[in-house]
Amino acid sequence: MTKCVIALGDNCVDLRIRIKRENFKFKRDENSHVKELKILPAGTGVNFSISLSKLGIETYYISSISKDYFGQLIYSYLKKAKVKVDYIKYSNKKTAKIVIILNENGDRISFADLKNASYTETDFSEVNLNEIKNFNALYISGGLLTEKKLNERVLDFLYKVKEKTKIFFDLNYRIGKGIKFFKETSFEILEISDFVFLNEFELGIINERIFKDLINRDKVFILKMGEKGAKILMKNEEIYEKGLNVKSIDTTGAGDIFNASFIYSYISNFNFKDALRFSNIVAGLSTTKFGIYIPKKEIIEKFLKERRSYA
Repeated sequence: MTKCVIALGDNCVDLRIRIKRENFKFKRDENSHVKELKILPAGTGVNFSISLSKLGIETYYISSISKDYFGQLIYSYLKKAKVKVDYIKYSNKKTAKIVIILNENGDRISFADLKNASYTETDFSEVNLNEIKNFNALYISGGLLTEKKLNERVLDFLYKVKEKTKIFFDLNYRIGKGIKFFKETSFEILEISDFVFLNEFELGIINERIFKDLINRDKVFILKMGEKGAKILMKNEEIYEKGLNVKSIDTTGAGDIFNASFIYSYISNFNFKDALRFSNIVAGLSTTKFGIYIPKKEIIEKFLKERRSYA
């Protein structure tokens, strides 16, 4: 039986600038030389969907994209990666835009223009709720939750489907920090979700009492720690897997790729230890090239064999 996943998340276009130095600071009238510059379709929903589709899982992306040039670019990018676009609608609103500056170490600073973005018109009116039970998982990125009315539609949809499939939620507080209603909606989705992706900062903003309550109700937390590796936090167990030691060029999207790799592993019946190992390797390798990069399976397998030999 074909494995398939529904993905909810934002979409945008990235202007990625890679500069020739380790640190970046604004200085008046300074001219910085660019090492690389690319305009790329992106956003947490797009990055995740592309990644999971390239790993061989039938991925349905639910979203609204702009009728503008960048929206067409995003649509073509999704189609090329064989992402299912059945639930995509067009919007008269603009494509969100993000400027990302990367230094020699792969560290980044970003500037986001999300106001009146096309993805905020995402709705679920054409989704057959009875078909949700045929999906192996539903993934939602917190990057979507930037507008109150959209958040209400998302919550309504999740409550309707939460008994029909497993829900994976990436908190993505980096995107929503400072946006009204974001934290409130995110914490409500924590209650609905079966699996939660988060980083160390995000773990720190969850009240300890709330975290213990969630984990005692068998929620599974996947803690992403970058080059330090990743952990799975559960009621009676904690699993750790070390990170991949590589020369990072571009870390943008690595978290989305990790999430896709973990869900791929989960629905492919990997145990949790192997799922972490696989996800760390794919996400780590993805940072070694500029742009969204999913390594070929033979490259991933090479690293898996090396890890197993040292396990």
